[in-house]
Amino acid sequence: MWYIAIRGDCMALSNLTVRLDENDKNKFSEICEKIGLSVSAAINVFVKKVVSEHKIPFELSDPFYSEENINALLAAKKRIDEGKCFSQTYEEFKKMVDTLEVADSKPKFGK
Repeated sequence: MWYIAIRGDCMALSNLTVRLDENDKNKFSEICEKIGLSVSAAINVFVKKVVSEHKIPFELSDPFYSEENINALLAAKKRIDEGKCFSQTYEEFKKMVDTLEVADSKPKFGK
């Protein structure tokens, strides 16, 4: 194996073990092969980019925190704060439903 010293620095190499879904690993390997990189080289490119930018080089997002969902949550909170809606705990809601089911054994949802 050949190692190239960059800027005259001698880099100590280290191993990294990562647990991946087998299908993801195989697809990643195929993509790397198609673009002419080994898996190791692709991981090294990613690591170098993270180190140089001090961040993940792409956006990580959770749909829960999307602008649309945050706006919907804020609108719902505003309606509750204005008294236009009511809120209950799960236990309160379940008790209400149980009471309704005892009072009338036929549910009226969806008529």
